[in-house]
Amino acid sequence: KMFAILLVFLLAVIAVIWFFQVMMLDVFYRNAKFGELDNTADLVAQQAQSIEDMENIVHDSAESYFSSIIVFEINDAKASPVIETGQPANSILPFLSKKDMQTLFERAYKNGGSYIATITHPYQDGELDVEMNFEEYTGKSTYFFSRLAQSAVDVRIFDCDGKEYFMIQTADL
Repeated sequence: KMFAILLVFLLAVIAVIWFFQVMMLDVFYRNAKFGELDNTADLVAQQAQSIEDMENIVHDSAESYFSSIIVFEINDAKASPVIETGQPANSILPFLSKKDMQTLFERAYKNGGSYIATITHPYQDGELDVEMNFEEYTGKSTYFFSRLAQSAVDVRIFDCDGKEYFMIQTADL
């Protein structure tokens, strides 16, 4: 009888550990990754007093959080890249088209200057299919059992040194 009770207890413990590791770890990881991107965006938007400050903060944050960041200066409705970080090997940022970046800017603009999303991007034979599926991040997790990769995206529009900037950050989920 004691062996049966011990076995039931052991199975219950294993089930609880499995649940947290398989079902909840993804949610915790996503929330942490989105938090890192949001913290970086806040840091750049609030503490950068010049383009040099911005560049230092962007490069330090990209290295610390293993993310890709590109910052555009906005002049006369045109965006020109002013800061680009090195891209992690699986970064989605180099594959974003001009239209994708424009869509992200418009969504951030309509949302009061910031926008957070998940981009699902399928890989086919090592090539990236550039048609993107933007989903607003709700904190809910979606599980994919195919060859789909996901990236967290944080977009921010802010002012620095009297100029307007647009920043896109991505990190692999």
